[in-house]
Amino acid sequence: MELRTAYTADTTGRAEEIVASLQEVSPEFAELWRSHEVDVTHHQDLKRYRHRELGELELYCQRLVDPDQAQELLVFSAVPGSPSYEKLQLLAAVDA
Repeated sequence: MELRTAYTADTTGRAEEIVASLQEVSPEFAELWRSHEVDVTHHQDLKRYRHRELGELELYCQRLVDPDQAQELLVFSAVPGSPSYEKLQLLAAVDA
């Protein structure tokens, strides 16, 4: 969906060049592009990540969007008191 947005908003044609290149090298991309499907990403869904030292983390994602700047910020959090929450508290010490 974001590529389609860039494609239609791009006055320089750079996004069009990217799409054309992807269509040439990837039949799967070409098929998806022709189908005009919109990506429905559920950022609120529970995500599972495996940290090299802390193990599995179960995190929820909140998507914050600034459409004027074409930017988005993904904020990951864990349920307070959960094992993943406790692991997140250790994260700064582990990666320091």
